[in-house]
Amino acid sequence: FFNFKYEQKNHLPNHSTRAPTEDWIKFRDSNLESELNEYQYFVTFWMEKYDSRDKLLIVMYEDLIDYDEGPIAATKIADFLGQTDGVEPIGREYI
Repeated sequence: FFNFKYEQKNHLPNHSTRAPTEDWIKFRDSNLESELNEYQYFVTFWMEKYDSRDKLLIVMYEDLIDYDEGPIAATKIADFLGQTDGVEPIGREYI
């Protein structure tokens, strides 16, 4: 999220640049509490939206991008989507 904001501020293409560490530290130190509150709101909103936990899959972004955990997370997503009529997820051999 911070890298995206940095790119926008500096008129750079999306997903093209990692912001300097010094800029990240300044942002983190001055925005931590408000960012945590926003994240809490985000999670609470989606958790309250679904009464039935069997229709909910929570996957951490960090797992998705991890070399070892990524395929496991992708398989969970494929299995979850495959429970829906009419949805045929990609085969496990391609994950």
